[in-house]
Amino acid sequence: MNLHILSAVTLASLGFSLAFGSVAAASEVVITGPNGQQTVTQTDRTRQGNTVNVNRTTTLPNGKTTTSTGTYTENGSGTYTGTVDRTNRQGETNMYQVNGQRSRENGTRQNSGTIVGPDGGQSTFNRTGSCVNGQCTGNSTFTYPNGQTRNGNMTGTRTAPGTGSGTLNVTGRNGQTRTRTFQRTR
Repeated sequence: MNLHILSAVTLASLGFSLAFGSVAAASEVVITGPNGQQTVTQTDRTRQGNTVNVNRTTTLPNGKTTTSTGTYTENGSGTYTGTVDRTNRQGETNMYQVNGQRSRENGTRQNSGTIVGPDGGQSTFNRTGSCVNGQCTGNSTFTYPNGQTRNGNMTGTRTAPGTGSGTLNVTGRNGQTRTRTFQRTR
């Protein structure tokens, strides 16, 4: 699973839409590296009752793609469960189980939980984000089954509901920090 791109895309969206979208919503996030190369992720979300379906396609700078299809069920009190089928850039598809908790208090949104992979390995994630007067910030930590972590932070400006731009800083498992810009449209 190419989690560094997944984490960066998730972080870019973080300050603008941590909670599940409206009945139907589509968005696109473009992440641009210092050399001008771009990663583009298109996401479609639909809601029916307490079930949310999320379909996502990410096109990498080399033209290869990854896709995921997830179905999440909100269980009350902010908890949710989900199943995600993800196809990596080599065309291999795996299923992941997600158990999470969402909350929103005083303008801050939080989303945390566990992901269990096809081999039984368990990863954890914790994301927080807030927007005040159009200025948004977010932080994300992803811990891999081997204990290594990937941390990210985002600052941006929301120009309309679900739309904005900003800067991402992602520190990978090797301790190297990469800075990228992003543009999100709905």
